[in-house]
Amino acid sequence: MTTTDSLTRLATIRPDEDTLAHDWSPARRADVLARVHAATSDAPAAATVTPLTRRRLFPARRLVAASVLLAVGFAGASVVTSGMPSASALESLARTARAQAATAIPAGQFAHLVTTSTQTGFQVSAPDPVKAAAGDLPGDPARTETRVLESWTSADGITWRHDTESMSSAAAAGATTTRDWRFCSSGQFSPSSVAALPTTASALEASVRASAQGSNSADEAVFVALGDLLRLGYADPALRAAAIDVLAGIPGVTTSTVTRNGQPALVVVFRDEAHRPGVAQTLTFDPGTSVLVAEGTTAPDTAYSAVHSQQQFTAEVPAAVVANAENACDTATTKP
Repeated sequence: MTTTDSLTRLATIRPDEDTLAHDWSPARRADVLARVHAATSDAPAAATVTPLTRRRLFPARRLVAASVLLAVGFAGASVVTSGMPSASALESLARTARAQAATAIPAGQFAHLVTTSTQTGFQVSAPDPVKAAAGDLPGDPARTETRVLESWTSADGITWRHDTESMSSAAAAGATTTRDWRFCSSGQFSPSSVAALPTTASALEASVRASAQGSNSADEAVFVALGDLLRLGYADPALRAAAIDVLAGIPGVTTSTVTRNGQPALVVVFRDEAHRPGVAQTLTFDPGTSVLVAEGTTAPDTAYSAVHSQQQFTAEVPAAVVANAENACDTATTKP
């Protein structure tokens, strides 16, 4: 192929002006330029390390990082180039999200979500003297906790939840406990708050960076918050697409395509060796629907995985959950 042929070929595949304006907006260019400047400036002072623990699905409990389907590996992971208008896996996922049907919760119905999670290993910490005397010691790597959280969220922000939890160790299987809850949601990820979020990547990222907390770095906080948002099942397609676009621009994010239950899945991995060495956090998506199907964390001394299944909407909450629910509306502000 001659130089002339090569230039002609390049001209035919060059994105048109509308595509460039969409994927490489002035706001995004400015954001990427700011990131480059920040990356080449003097390194910031060492930050205080936020302990890594399992993801809490209610902010009344501490918001923490999580993400990785432990059964899949990261072979063949490809780096996502931040801010470039290329046909990356995340750009394709964002296009899929935009093409989905609207997901607002209809009046009188509930968004139904089931999350099944497992955590093994716990970070070693100094034992409390009183608990140690009673034989309750922390940091037992043989312990495994399994949780099933089933929730029903209405358009006005009421969430009913049925929890099933068990703890086991190498020595013995633990008892299984169940508990029902009623939460009143008025925080960042309530249905009304989600509906009010901006649907452009630059504006959404600014909003999330201004409010996300509980992580070791601003980038980690954004990654975790976007996972919380995408898990819900009632974010508008344009909002889901914007959230995926923001993921693509987070430094330290890579992707890999794996097979999960016989179907392809896109694993989005976040690593930050400066703040959390040896830790990988991921979000796993169905590339055909853009739905978040799994998340988790792997670290040197602990591993967490969660699988999400969604019934898009349902007309009722089980009567037993309603009858047995403890009212937590005075303390909880968001829902799973």
